[in-house]
Amino acid sequence: MKLQKLIYLPEARVEFDAEEVDALFEAARAHYDPLCRRQSEEGGLLYGMRNQVEYYPPAEMCLDIHKVDLLAKVAEQFELVFRKEIINGTISPGVARIPFELRQLFDKLNTEYRRLNP
Repeated sequence: MKLQKLIYLPEARVEFDAEEVDALFEAARAHYDPLCRRQSEEGGLLYGMRNQVEYYPPAEMCLDIHKVDLLAKVAEQFELVFRKEIINGTISPGVARIPFELRQLFDKLNTEYRRLNP
């Protein structure tokens, strides 16, 4: 064995409130991708977030770029799941921002990864 290089994977500590977790949970349950759906099932990321926000609010999570990407993919379903609320303008501003904020966080983690691993 020969060590080639150490790779550093940045994580972000992110806080989610109950409304945000519920929205992601609902989007995951309605998702076309089985991997995304599994996040709302026992053992899934969103299942754990829901438990945390229920018993120890808010849900504070350490997320790497892979988990952020997965949550962003789940959030892509917002347009379908919350179509009525979006059209009526009744969707919570915090929930409406989730897809955008997850993509921003993905970009920040990607930038930090490149800085740490030239």
